[in-house]
This record gives sequence, structure tokens and C-alpha cells, in this order.
Amino acid sequence: MSAVRESVRGKSRSLAHWRVQDLEVFVQLVECGSFTRAGQVLGMSTSAISKRLSALEDHLHARLLDRTSRTLAMTGEGREFHARAASICQQLREAESSVSAATEHLHGTLRVSIPTAAVEMGILADLVEIGSRHPALNLEIYLSDRSVDLNAKALDASLFLTDDPERHPGDLVLGLQPTVLAAAPEFLDRMGRPSAPEDLAALRSIRAVSRRGNPIPWRLYGPHGAECVVPVAGPTLLTDDLRVTYMTAMAGGGIARAPLAYLADARKPCRLEWVLPQWRFQPIVLMAALRHKHAPSKKVKALIDLVKVGLERMAALAAGGPLEAPFKAALAEDRERFLRTHGERTGSPLLQRNTGS
Repeated sequence: MSAVRESVRGKSRSLAHWRVQDLEVFVQLVECGSFTRAGQVLGMSTSAISKRLSALEDHLHARLLDRTSRTLAMTGEGREFHARAASICQQLREAESSVSAATEHLHGTLRVSIPTAAVEMGILADLVEIGSRHPALNLEIYLSDRSVDLNAKALDASLFLTDDPERHPGDLVLGLQPTVLAAAPEFLDRMGRPSAPEDLAALRSIRAVSRRGNPIPWRLYGPHGAECVVPVAGPTLLTDDLRVTYMTAMAGGGIARAPLAYLADARKPCRLEWVLPQWRFQPIVLMAALRHKHAPSKKVKALIDLVKVGLERMAALAAGGPLEAPFKAALAEDRERFLRTHGERTGSPLLQRNTGS
């Protein structure tokens, strides 16, 4: 049995002797990754934080963090204690919020990672808007197309896109976005318009790369249940940044995978043309990883509600675009198939709890 459990059970070391601030200091140290940043969050000096941590470790008779001049790392006892301490701190914030007469205005800092495509998707503009509506809310926004270690960056949430929720699981599915092949009209005028997936091999393609740096083949779905894998062949531009993908396609640099809503948005000049309109990809999935998934804060709930509105806006554009009835039916089937497989993560029961700001 660990030293932490033994000390907790000892009658002379009751919970009454613990100071809530000591728990908060430890939790913030883990989540911020440094004494300096934890001090900024808590409004304390690094020396005061160090004393709090030492007092907590002395009280528990266990070392919680191994610290060097550059890094902090949890010990085995520290990992066990952090899970419980973080939950206690969150419950205390929730209790404080429940009896507080404060307004519904959000405050504090929302730290979030969003995909690089968030600019085109409208998510970044929505985040700026939420900051305008809540003057006391600070925003820290990081860009990444992959799930980010929440604790390493002290993030509240990480939003990311994936084709495979089983391999890259998150805590919540926020929405699906139909994607198709697209290219700039001038590129197709110059190089020719393919009439079948086999024709794509002769044209420059803009491909995403996997986490291991390998080009990702295109798997297309067509009429009457047809499937086709388009290997990486011919001239290719590889990138791990969705902004590069879209900007290169719009500049006439090749054929790329793009959200259908980009082509259907009538408010913008049509800079991309749908390639092989009878063929599509499986919908790309926007997921969220949450640091406090069992009790998300009001800030995180507001973020997720905002993102869902943005996705609904894009879905309405796609549905209202010039799509043929069979294609719309195919997209509906894709969505139903996904919901049957991953439906337990598409609801939002964890967002029903309005916890602290």
C-alpha cells in the first residue's frame, strides 16, 4: 500500500489538518508544469509555492513531485494523489459556484487548442466573439491538428480532427463534416478535369501526412456502394498543416480534400471547384479532449456550445448547397452509420452540469 494511502488512513493525519490551498498548489503545479507559471495562476511567489508543496509532502510522508531546475515529474504517489486532489478542488469550485450570487459572465482564463482549419471553419472568429461578450475572460489559443497533452500545456480542452475516432479517441464528438475532393478552377482548366478516381494519379495532389510522417492514401466512396483507394502517386505536396492544404489548393497548387461547406458557402467567391462530385470521403470528425471531463467548467461548456453552433452553420451550408438528392442521401447514411458506432460519445450529458467559470 502506498505511503499516501497509509498517511490518509492514519488517525493523526485527518483531512481536517489539510489546507485546501496546499491541494490547489499541487494541482496547479502539475497542470502548469512549472513553479513560475503556477505562481502566475495562483498569484503566489515561487518560494511560497515551494513551501506549500514541501508542507504537503511532509504531511503525507511521500514525495509527490521530482523536480529539477527545468522539469517537474510526478512520482507514482504523486499520480495517485493528483487524481483525487484535482477532483476535490473541482468539487470545491463547483460548490462555491452553486452558492455564489455572481453573474453569468465568464471570467478567468480559457486555455484551448484548436485545429489550424479553425479559421476557415469560423471557430476562431467565434472564440474572438465570446471574448468580446465576456470582458473578464482571458483566452489562450494554440493551433494543432492533433490531440494535445492537456496536462503538459495546462489546457482546458483540445479540439482536433480525425478520420479514426477509435485510434485517436477524445472525450466528446462535437460534429461531423462531409469532405470531398476540390481544386481551383484555374488548376483544372490547365491540367484537365478527372472523370474517374483512376485519373487522379496523373494530377498533383495535396496530401496530409500521418503522425509517423507517411502520406495518407485517399479512400473514396462512390455510387452504389463503390469504394476506391487512391494511392499516393504522381506529383505530390505533403503537409501536416490544414492551412497549407487549403491555401495551396486555392492558389492552384493541386487537388485536395476539403470540407463540403467550403464549396457551398454562397457568401464567399467560389475559389474551389468540386472534383468527382459522385465520390466522397467518410466524414471527418471534430472531437474534444477535456481536462475535467466529468465536471467541465462553464468556460468549457460555452466553448463546446459555440463550436457546435459553428458546425451546424457549416452543415446547413452543405445541405443547402447544389447537391443532388442521391449524394445528400449518402451523406445522411454516413451520419447514421457513425452515430450507430459512436453514439455514446456524441451526446452531452457531461455538459449538463454547470460548474465553476
